[in-house]
Amino acid sequence: MKGNSPHVKWAWTVLESFIIQGVYPDIPGSLSTELISKKAGCFVTLHKKNGDLRGCIGTILPMKDTLAEEIRDNAIAAATRDPRFHPLSKEELNDIIISIDVL
Repeated sequence: MKGNSPHVKWAWTVLESFIIQGVYPDIPGSLSTELISKKAGCFVTLHKKNGDLRGCIGTILPMKDTLAEEIRDNAIAAATRDPRFHPLSKEELNDIIISIDVL
């Protein structure tokens, strides 16, 4: 999923909160029913606007109680713990495109 899907919007909220403010966000009750009631593995992929990979982390099977938690933790991991890249900086956020694959 790319663009303005609820999944991607949530991942953006997470990254902005974590990268800019240093805050690990709680799951808001206002998220879509699918995000707060479904369990699923997912991959969060970060690309630069030029198409270069910038980070990708995911889970094949759900490790969390909700898809929202899965997306949150994988988005943070893709931005900060992908061993191929240095952690994403505040300055890079505007150059990032997020895609999410729900398994």
